Amino acid sequence: MLYVRHRARQPPDERHPLGHGRELYFWAFVVALLIFTGGAGMSIYEGIVHIRAGEMPTRPLVNYAVLGLSFVFESISLSFAVCEFNRRKEPGTGWFEAVEQSKDPTVFIVLMEDTAALAGLIVAAAFIGLALLTGNPLWDGLGSIVIGLILAAVAVILARECKKLLIGEEARPALQERLRATAQHHSGVCVVNDAITVHLGPQDVIAMMNLDFQDDLPLSEVERIIASLGERKQPLFVALNKVDLVKKPALLGLSADVTARLDPQSVFMVSATDGGGVPDLKAALADAVPVGPWLYPDDEVSDATDRMIAAELTREQVTEAYFGLRGPSAAAAAPVERSEPPV
Repeated sequence: MLYVRHRARQPPDERHPLGHGRELYFWAFVVALLIFTGGAGMSIYEGIVHIRAGEMPTRPLVNYAVLGLSFVFESISLSFAVCEFNRRKEPGTGWFEAVEQSKDPTVFIVLMEDTAALAGLIVAAAFIGLALLTGNPLWDGLGSIVIGLILAAVAVILARECKKLLIGEEARPALQERLRATAQHHSGVCVVNDAITVHLGPQDVIAMMNLDFQDDLPLSEVERIIASLGERKQPLFVALNKVDLVKKPALLGLSADVTARLDPQSVFMVSATDGGGVPDLKAALADAVPVGPWLYPDDEVSDATDRMIAAELTREQVTEAYFGLRGPSAAAAAPVERSEPPV
């Protein structure tokens, strides 16, 4: 899935003018099928074989040692998946609702697969114990069948969600309303009749809008408005600073408001006091922004550090672009590349 995410980020080309985002949805659907056939199918088959053979577990200590180590490793993996899933879902949204709304299958596939794996390990340990306590090998085979049913249920849920994304799912209502508001904001637009949105990838949305323009509007002005609509960009990340000074309910409300208005890919909670959230933000920026030349050529100097200059340019650019505020010393620069090593 990591490799597929990399491929899905490839830019559009002549054969794929809308990009490669849906490749992520295709391979996520394949993963769901593999879990169903390879995981669930084999587990149920092994359970039937064990029931027919009627053999007791021969080395239970080894079985429990393997199950224990597997439980530790799967728990670590699940903890990372839960943190990432909680970071991406909207505050106050339940897990099942967040899975339904998610447009990135790589996140909920790992979450659900790890959850199913931990459930399977618990079932395996319990049914092996029942077989040893009762002396009946039937429990060992039944445990494999139960694990297979768990994997089958998870595979069906994943396949259903991936199928919806592969066919084409509309953008979230908040984004659709913002698109309508953006179009309606132009003075030459009378009515936004309809707006159709389809996700081509987790962060790629194609929008088709039916607009009514003023009858006396020149064609050149219509072309300008259409071009300006296509050039508007949404921020990738939003960082909320000094979160240690704000109470959690207010912070969650602010995060929800920022998400609703700007629709960023991720919202990071950053603390200037203890540095909380800074490593995650740095890693996300380093992964999203392409490598470019150093901030200043070798023959130019400045009395400010590169970190401070880059931070000020970024802050002023974001403040002007998304809040309409321009400071007296704002620079006309758009930070679209990062230096190597990352600033």
